[in-house]
Order: sequence, then structure tokens, then C-alpha cells
Amino acid sequence: LPICRVIFPSNPSVSIDAVDLVQIDTEGFDGKIARQVAASDRIRPAVVLWEHQHLGADDRVWTERAFRLKGYDVVQMKNDTMAWRPE
Repeated sequence: LPICRVIFPSNPSVSIDAVDLVQIDTEGFDGKIARQVAASDRIRPAVVLWEHQHLGADDRVWTERAFRLKGYDVVQMKNDTMAWRPE
């Protein structure tokens, strides 16, 4: 199943109470999927980790900004970026 179908089931009878960690590694689509997670009002994962090495500079900036606007802290590591909700 695509990640968005797993995290955001189309069946309203399926309920997800909490998501602690979302790990994204989709070889170039990480930014798009991460921004979908950031934009969601249904879930607020404690930590989101995605690979940024295949993303362009603008895509990196837009993705990080999407998380910062939702109150996450963001840090870039060697090949990955991590966003987390400060407690």
C-alpha cells in the first residue's frame, strides 16, 4: 500500500490514535510525502525522518519550512533530515 493510504486510510472506520515515528525513504519523493505528513491535521508524529540527498535545494527548504510552521524542530544530518515535536 502507498504510504498515504496506510497513514491516512480512506475508510473512516479505521482509526489511528497516535503515530510516534514516520520514516520516509522513497528515492526522490521524500519531500513530497514529508510535506503531506506535515500538512495533515489527522496525525502529528512525534518524529519524522526523511532522506534529503535526492532533493533539490528548494524542495529541502519547503519541506523543512512545512514542519517548522507546525511547531517542529528540524535538523539536517549527513543524508537525512529529522523533524521532531519539542515536548
